[in-house]
Amino acid sequence: MRFVFLSLCIAAPALAQQPAPVPVPVPEPVAEPAPAPAPVAPPSVAPVAPPTAVRTIRPIPVAVPVPDRPVIKPAAKPPVQKPGKAEIGVHLYGMAVGSFLTEVEDEDKMATVNGTNMQVVYPGFGGFGGAGGLAVDVTYAGIIGLQLGLYGSKDGASGSINNEDFEITQTALHVPVLLRAAIPTDSVRPYIFLGPEFVFPSDPELDKPVAGMVAVSAEAETYGVFTFGFGFEFMLPVDGMDARIPFSLRGMYNPGVEAGLNGRATYEAEGSTLTAAKFNSEWEWQAAVSLGIAFYFHPSGGTDAPTQPRKPGSAL
Repeated sequence: MRFVFLSLCIAAPALAQQPAPVPVPVPEPVAEPAPAPAPVAPPSVAPVAPPTAVRTIRPIPVAVPVPDRPVIKPAAKPPVQKPGKAEIGVHLYGMAVGSFLTEVEDEDKMATVNGTNMQVVYPGFGGFGGAGGLAVDVTYAGIIGLQLGLYGSKDGASGSINNEDFEITQTALHVPVLLRAAIPTDSVRPYIFLGPEFVFPSDPELDKPVAGMVAVSAEAETYGVFTFGFGFEFMLPVDGMDARIPFSLRGMYNPGVEAGLNGRATYEAEGSTLTAAKFNSEWEWQAAVSLGIAFYFHPSGGTDAPTQPRKPGSAL
């Protein structure tokens, strides 16, 4: 440390005696003129080629192997039943019935009794009763059909001898076999019918045994009549059911009843006095008004399932 200090003391006077430095002028830099800009060439535009038609190339399908797996077929639609052209009707009905035997002319009221030709009595008969039963018919296309019926009736008709009235009543079983023709309209179906009807009567009954001093009775056997008439079926708006109300007017004619007295009655007499008369109660005419309910059924006419094509070589 002493050495450093002594060195500084010796050098300090020498440094103080050196002259001060003289500044040297530095020339200012001269700015050079900027070079002129080079000419710029206009941009070149490349020629544009005219558009060309684009051709679409469809890829060619390539079969890709698919691993075996179960094939799910769509469920087959159930076959739809088609209504057939035939319809079957079941009828239940009631009737108000009028029964009649016409009176013969006075000149025809002559009969041979006990070998003697004598004047007899024969009144006309007429009255009302009731009936009820059922019928079944089969109709094709709602137009033409056949009806088979079965009904019972209780008939009554009254007559008069010497101004004294009496009545004949009897029950009967009827079997009509009728041909029907209808017009198949939507709401009301008019129809006509005709055909034979077989009548099976019971034993007749009379309300009194004597009328006008003459003993009276009656009898009847199985007979046939010709039935005819017309009617209307009113279609009922019942879902899922073909129900109808049939209304009809019918007539029944017995061609076995003669215009004269023959076959209409038998008589007994004592001398020239008529004592008994037995009348035939097989009605000559009957007229009826019927009303009922009918239900119709439509059997299927097959299905509309498509026919499967026959495989080549398979049997017919």
